[in-house]
Amino acid sequence: MALSLGRLANLLDTQGSQPSWLSEKFGLIVQAAKRLLDLDIHESTPCRVFWIPGRIEVVGKHTDYAGGRSLLCAINRGFCVLATDRQDALLRAVSLQFKAGDKDGIVEVPLTTSLEVRQNHWSLYITTAARRLSQNFGQKQQLLGCDVAIACDLPPASGMSTSSALICAMFMVLDARNLIRQRPEFQAALPTDEAFYEYLGCIENGQSCGELTGDQGVGTFGGSEDHTAIMASQRGALKVFSYKPTRLERSITMPPHLLFAVASSGLLAEKTGDKMESYNDAATLALNAGRIVAKDQGWGEDADLATCIQRCGGGLDACDRIAKILRSQPAGEALEARFKQFFTENEECVPGVAQAFSVADEASLGAIVDRSQSAGDAGLQNLVAETRWLPAEARRLGAIAASAFGAGFGGSVWALVHATESSDFICKWKEAYLKVAFVSVFPGLLDFDHNNELPNNAWSRSCTSRVNARQDWGRRRGRKGPVQFEFGNDRGKVRIKAAQTMSSMDNVVQEVVAPVIHQMQPASMAPLSCQQEVSSLCPKARSQIHCLGQNSGVISDSCRRDVGKSVPFRCSSAIDKYCDILKAGILDCLHKHMDDVGADCKDAVLATSKAITAMNTVKAAATPAPQALLAQHPAGRASDREKTLDSKLASLTTKGPSVVSMIKDAERQAEDQLAKDADKIESLLSQMSQKIGPKPSTAPRLGSHSWWTSYNALAILLLLALAYFLTQTDEGRKVWHRMRMAMRDGQPLLGKKDLEMPFPYDNEVQL
Repeated sequence: MALSLGRLANLLDTQGSQPSWLSEKFGLIVQAAKRLLDLDIHESTPCRVFWIPGRIEVVGKHTDYAGGRSLLCAINRGFCVLATDRQDALLRAVSLQFKAGDKDGIVEVPLTTSLEVRQNHWSLYITTAARRLSQNFGQKQQLLGCDVAIACDLPPASGMSTSSALICAMFMVLDARNLIRQRPEFQAALPTDEAFYEYLGCIENGQSCGELTGDQGVGTFGGSEDHTAIMASQRGALKVFSYKPTRLERSITMPPHLLFAVASSGLLAEKTGDKMESYNDAATLALNAGRIVAKDQGWGEDADLATCIQRCGGGLDACDRIAKILRSQPAGEALEARFKQFFTENEECVPGVAQAFSVADEASLGAIVDRSQSAGDAGLQNLVAETRWLPAEARRLGAIAASAFGAGFGGSVWALVHATESSDFICKWKEAYLKVAFVSVFPGLLDFDHNNELPNNAWSRSCTSRVNARQDWGRRRGRKGPVQFEFGNDRGKVRIKAAQTMSSMDNVVQEVVAPVIHQMQPASMAPLSCQQEVSSLCPKARSQIHCLGQNSGVISDSCRRDVGKSVPFRCSSAIDKYCDILKAGILDCLHKHMDDVGADCKDAVLATSKAITAMNTVKAAATPAPQALLAQHPAGRASDREKTLDSKLASLTTKGPSVVSMIKDAERQAEDQLAKDADKIESLLSQMSQKIGPKPSTAPRLGSHSWWTSYNALAILLLLALAYFLTQTDEGRKVWHRMRMAMRDGQPLLGKKDLEMPFPYDNEVQL
């Protein structure tokens, strides 16, 4: 319908003239029209109106890019877009999410192939669509632009396809202006609606679509599920689509007595934000799994997971066969878990839920959706506390079924309820969610007042209770930061037990004991530069660096630069062949097989032996020892260590004095360094003595703080003894290893993301 911009802007005052399909959204249309008038566009200018809905992924979590299937529906919330024609090749867009006059709310995009995009900005999807359409359909005939106003009643980054809807909206705007779908090159490349939906997905992920060349996309590796749900939407219908290529498998009428209630968790699920790598990990695992199976079976080409299942005969036999192939790979556990989630979702949950909807089998609906939720949590690892709690609470309140949906790491949850009970259910669901505790914390460990044992910093504050505590800013300023213990992958997070122990001791712990413990930590965890490789190749490996060595051909240069000289990396093959790390240390084992290992491994072993000598010196310098012990051994115990190293070197089959002299030179340097640091040790011991208190001969009697300083000293000695046991003895290393594995999944006391979030968004979705 051709309406002038001025008429749309006055739609609220027009009686009986608005079409029925505009009745629910005319408020958005009025706002968008007024925003275009603010851009000095004349009110008589003809205007086009577009409605692009959001979508719900009922089931089919992360299946589309692996050739799987999903059950989808569009919803009655989405984007309202108004567009007026321009006579140049410029696309100017204004978003109603920003106030009028805000320059950040207006973007100007030239319709060329050399556009620069702004990551983590709302214009990313507009720019990406404009660049791709210019590349594919603007070479023979220049595309003409539009002035566009964008209004939306979907919560941003809520998992309801705001990003994909914006891609679809930009295509519809530029197609209406340039008649792209009527061009011969479009009809030749995309002859069916399903091919067109797949192309829209390729605009977002950057892949080529047939002869239509791709580009960088928005940075995420996704499929075309969202674009298909949006463009093929039909009122009152649920549709099952499969992908690669896109095909409609089934259309189901939504039972009229049921409704979807949707709650946005308040946690933004921005696929192009800080969770992009995590989002892409699931896609990478699925892609690699398909390639591995295809190579193992000798098919001669890569295959997606759905194709692998089909070629292996389908059913549970195919599942077991593929799982066995993946299990034998270096990252077998992660690959197998990702495949089993896909198999459960694609082969069981999607067909089962579709059938249950078609016959209104509410009991089966709930059971199958529950399985989809739990399988996704285990296999994708993309849920957060909020998107775990909301479905469980919905089921407790009587929902027929409930599940998180979307890319994950935030977003929304749907709950299926009876229409007559929907209002009451939503109120109860919201009320329960608002009971989440909100707390304020101060970064750092607790400072305890030993008189009343109350924490000196603000401990917590909630809506129902407050803890009044005085502030001790002077003491807090004196700290150098929280003490950090690393176990497994939880870098820089303070464990509860460690925090409770350290809180009851004086600052001497941080100044003396903590550096020693830090230096004695194991080096089996990979650095941050390798986290992408670890998440895709070695997510559950006991030694991540050793696992990276097994996959050295596919890691990044930055990761190789950080771990490429380490023994577990260079000697990964030799360790697998000769060493049992639970029975003996890696270096001891490799020393016995120096003739059998490669040159790179041999160099790493010798260099590490030299480094250990220097580290022992640093430990000795940092470890406070009793005065009597220091007097007996003023230069450390380098001679004993030298004898130990000599005995180890004597067992080597490698000949030549250069190795022995290198080790002995390192020992002499260590001895000299320790002697130079004697004064520093004396000073450190003096400081420690002052903090601990007077000597026993002059200590005050009971009734003063002598009992406290004595326990302080005893605790320090016990911690040092424990550190020595865990790092310097075979049995201790075994205990340390088991401790790391047991605490890998623990929750940190500090550093946790704030739980503060806006009120949950709820909506009864009328299909």
